[in-house]
Amino acid sequence: MIKENYPEVTIEIIPGITSFTAAAASAKIPLAQKEEVISIVPSNQKFKLIEDTAKYSDNFVFMKCAHQIKNLIPVLKKSGFSSDSTVALVRRCTLPEEQVFVGTLGSVENWKITNDYFSLAIVKRSQLKINWKQDESK
Repeated sequence: MIKENYPEVTIEIIPGITSFTAAAASAKIPLAQKEEVISIVPSNQKFKLIEDTAKYSDNFVFMKCAHQIKNLIPVLKKSGFSSDSTVALVRRCTLPEEQVFVGTLGSVENWKITNDYFSLAIVKRSQLKINWKQDESK
C-alpha cells in the first residue's frame, strides 16, 4: 500500500524483533505457553470484536493501549478473563525511559499509567506463578 501511494519512496525491510516480543522479554513473561492462542489487536478495536476474539484466545497483545487499558478490563472480564489474569503493560519498550507494569487484571485500576502511543499490554487468561531469579550482575 505504501508503494502504491508513494512510488518515489524506497522501501527497505530490515529484520528485527517485534515490539510485543521485546515487551514480553522486558516484562519477563511468556507470550504463550504450550497450545495457547495469541491475538494481537490495536486497542481501539470495537469491544464486540474483542469479546468475539476472546472466545478463541488465551492471550491478547493490545497495541497502543495506555489510554485504553482500564476501559478494556470490563470487556475482558465479560469475556472470561478473571481479576487474577496476568497483565503486563510496557511503554517505550527498549528505550531509556521504558516503564514496565506487571500484575493482575484486578490491579490495573491502581496503576499510574502515562498515556503514551508507544505502549502495549499483554493480557493472559491465566495467572502466572513464576518467580524470576534476578540477575544480580546488573
